[in-house]
Amino acid sequence: LRRGEFLPMPAPRYLREQDQVLSFATPRYQPLEYTLPTVEVAIPADNIFRYKVFAKAFLEGEVIVGIPHDVSQLLVRPALVLHAPTNPRVSGIVGPLWNHKVGTRAGLFRRWEEDPFFLLEGYLKWLPASV
Repeated sequence: LRRGEFLPMPAPRYLREQDQVLSFATPRYQPLEYTLPTVEVAIPADNIFRYKVFAKAFLEGEVIVGIPHDVSQLLVRPALVLHAPTNPRVSGIVGPLWNHKVGTRAGLFRRWEEDPFFLLEGYLKWLPASV
């Protein structure tokens, strides 16, 4: 059984209640190349896509209520995270998450216990200087 690529639609999502990043994929039964029905699966920790979806959810205020205070104050839409990997704002927030394998709210809180300034520099790139 091979998982297949993560699908753009239905959109991947972060489930706050379960603290999980999920996406839809269409698996294939490998020996016979049968395509199986599309299913929603947890994105594994070794896949950077997990951290992109988590970063988008973080910027949309889905991970921690009140961060950001007002999504409309962000300089660009959080969806940019999924589509522009070379953008400095995107790499500034996805890079640290990927490097430290922080893809859950619990993991983020653990990382903040070790380094209270974790993600701050990357997050500030999304906010206007006046904020």
